[in-house]
Amino acid sequence: MTLIRVNPFFELDKIAKRFEQIKDNFDKSNDNEIAYAMRTDISENENTLYLTLELPGVTKNDINISIDNERKMTIKGFKRKPESLDNKTIIRNETKYGNFERSFVLSNDLEENKINAKFENGILIIEIPKKQKIENELEIKIN
Repeated sequence: MTLIRVNPFFELDKIAKRFEQIKDNFDKSNDNEIAYAMRTDISENENTLYLTLELPGVTKNDINISIDNERKMTIKGFKRKPESLDNKTIIRNETKYGNFERSFVLSNDLEENKINAKFENGILIIEIPKKQKIENELEIKIN
């Protein structure tokens, strides 16, 4: 019988190092990279799907919403660094600035041509109406 030496923490060390790499890459983001992910709540009622996104410090003019041919809705924009931070020594910086982007694939039961978006006080609310269900059965005649 051959004994194999196993380090039970080897895999955990690999995972910890990978998380550290991800964090380092995230912290080094610049204007050409995605700076942060938007916190998003998704809710619905009988007629509408709602997406509520937190975008503190972003202006309405810095947000773009688009839908491609594959029904992928993309919200992207830019969060500017306040001028009040210019010429100051930053001791600790937890706020992310720069580009942001988030995409959602819309299901076929949503009306992508009737989407409404509102932006107020750093909150973006996107309302997507649901298609009306056919209540009656359709009879198809055979010729």
